[in-house]
Amino acid sequence: MTQTPKQRAIIIYYPHNEEKNFFPELRWLYRSWIEMMITGEPKQWRTDFLIFTENMTLNLKNLGCVFEQVRENNHESPQCRVFRYEPVSTRHSHVNLTRPIDVEHSKLLYKYLQNYSYVDSINVVVEGYPIFARYDFILRTDIDVFLTKYFGSYVPVSNNTLLVGLGGYSTEFNTNRLRRIANDIGWVYANLTGIGSTW
Repeated sequence: MTQTPKQRAIIIYYPHNEEKNFFPELRWLYRSWIEMMITGEPKQWRTDFLIFTENMTLNLKNLGCVFEQVRENNHESPQCRVFRYEPVSTRHSHVNLTRPIDVEHSKLLYKYLQNYSYVDSINVVVEGYPIFARYDFILRTDIDVFLTKYFGSYVPVSNNTLLVGLGGYSTEFNTNRLRRIANDIGWVYANLTGIGSTW
């Protein structure tokens, strides 16, 4: 399996306006990406590092990241790629991006989730799909993680697999309440709780 070429992407949201706090974490994730490719990734695989953020900062340029450059083919070297993303909290009636997005979806996010601090971390997957659709596998994660050499040759066992980390994001009360609400509105409750941020 490791001999077959694979195109992978690591996807994060980077709040550029909090760069003082988040850039050290980003540098460690970036370094672990480099080390993973050196120590564990097969030579014919390519894993790009995709950063969605509001502005291309000097720090990102100094890391060697390129701005708004989508991977064109399977032979390009792995690259840190930065793409413009407008945070939900600063959106109004339109979004000024170079690629089309679902404007109605964006308006609903602004209306209902503009104060939810972590919405951007997940929403980049929805709005960034045209950018990473060409990859065989993606890893959506937060900034405060490290990649290991074992990730270098890892792929999910089968297609249509979603792997998640585990996190303490709920309580028994909330789990029971969500189950009841799902039942009340006729939704199927998946019974998946405590799902971690990385998937």
